[in-house]
This record gives sequence, structure tokens and C-alpha cells, in this order.
Amino acid sequence: GVILEDFIEGVILEDFIEGVILEDFIEGVILEDFIEGVNLEDFIEGVILEDFIEGMILEDFIEGVILEDFIEG
Repeated sequence: GVILEDFIEGVILEDFIEGVILEDFIEGVILEDFIEGVNLEDFIEGVILEDFIEGMILEDFIEGVILEDFIEG
């Protein structure tokens, strides 16, 4: 479980990756609810959303992520 406020305030990527089992993360999140529950502007303080979307196909993201490529952007 993630406390959204803490998640939004700031995530240390290494800790985030180490602490998350991707399968559980995907199974435990309803994307629509996740999007509705997050203030995107706060969430993407360090992310250019357009580049993030352009750089990934959602189905591929769910099926499997190569973490190194994901981090490198």
C-alpha cells in the first residue's frame, strides 16, 4: 500500500523500485482510479508527461518493464 500524499511529496527511485513487486503493483492498481486519485501536476513535477507517454506503450509497460531502460528514460 502507498500513501498517496507521501508518494506525491517525493519518491526515491531506488527505494521505490526495490520496494515494489511489479506484478503486485499492477494487480493492485486500477489505472482509472489511480489517475483520478492523483493530482497529475504534483505527480509529474520531475517528468515531462508527453515524453513519458511517447516513450512507452501501456500494454508493453504492463506486460513487462526493463527497469534499466525505464530509468534511463
